[in-house]
Amino acid sequence: MGRDVPSRERENQAVLALVLLAVFLSGNRFIYFSIYAVAAVYMILRTLYAGFRKREKTFLCVGYLVLLALQLLYAETVIFEPGYHPVLHWLLRATGVLAMALPLFVERFITANKNARFYLPSLEEVEAISFAQVREQEAEFRIALEEVERTARKLTPENLAKALTGSQGHSSISYVNRGSLTADYFHDAEAALDDPWLYLVISDTGSAASEIIGSVTRKVYNHASLSFDRELKTTLSYNGGANLYPPGLNPEMVAHFHLKPDASVLVYRLAANREQKEQVLAAVERINREGSAYNMMGLVTKWSYKPNIMFCSQFVYRMLQEAGLAYFEKRPGEVRPTDFVELDYRRKLEFVEEITFR
Repeated sequence: MGRDVPSRERENQAVLALVLLAVFLSGNRFIYFSIYAVAAVYMILRTLYAGFRKREKTFLCVGYLVLLALQLLYAETVIFEPGYHPVLHWLLRATGVLAMALPLFVERFITANKNARFYLPSLEEVEAISFAQVREQEAEFRIALEEVERTARKLTPENLAKALTGSQGHSSISYVNRGSLTADYFHDAEAALDDPWLYLVISDTGSAASEIIGSVTRKVYNHASLSFDRELKTTLSYNGGANLYPPGLNPEMVAHFHLKPDASVLVYRLAANREQKEQVLAAVERINREGSAYNMMGLVTKWSYKPNIMFCSQFVYRMLQEAGLAYFEKRPGEVRPTDFVELDYRRKLEFVEEITFR
């Protein structure tokens, strides 16, 4: 007699556990990358045969590609970055192994919420497919491919390479940036304290990091900055340092946002008295003194290992909280640049201008 189904399932689970243990103990960069890639391709194929509407299929296919890019980025910049304490090294390897199951969690979440099921068609089902169904599937597949192509234009090897290159010196667990804001910067910021506004700068710059983040958020504007003055001389945010500073809290010049022909910058202002602006500036001074780092890992985990490890919108929201100016409720690690505009239900912001470079 053959073995019962539960027995086979237990054996399969045991084999899978052994494989993952082997990857955890001895897997190299190539093995991690290969498993991530194979899982993404497999899930995309499953999705194309799923009982979803075309929009949901498109969303899932793009989501798996984005997840793959983030897995590769995480493995390259975190898991296999040398110099970690042995305990942390093995902890990071373990998170990399757990990340291999993320596509399945995405599938489970969608099927649980949409009451849809994934399956690969049997031969009988294939023979029963009508020409109308074939045309419908072809149209859905074409739409999915178009969406994937749009995302692929952002997740190009060049963009990924730039993001990886730009992350040299990056760390998600320690401060790598100190003192990037000079005495001249703080002099200009103090001179702007009597200006009764804080300025929020939401931009679509075309940087490699912005394009990759955009493929995740599916938003056009993917960078947020803060300025104390109307002329934007004191603009600052968390960024990759533009090869001038280590990733973390850095000054910014709006002219440097022109990294693609259709780059765009939206400027808003938020009412703030002198005391509130002083509180923000004091927080900026503290971060500049203590140190900072760009929270690349937090783009996925929504979590910071240390208080001054942040990404751009996380930083801007935290500064508004420091002065009691936050006008919507959200965990800082979950705030996206467009949230500052889209969640402004009480119209606290006033639009100032759009800066283009055409």
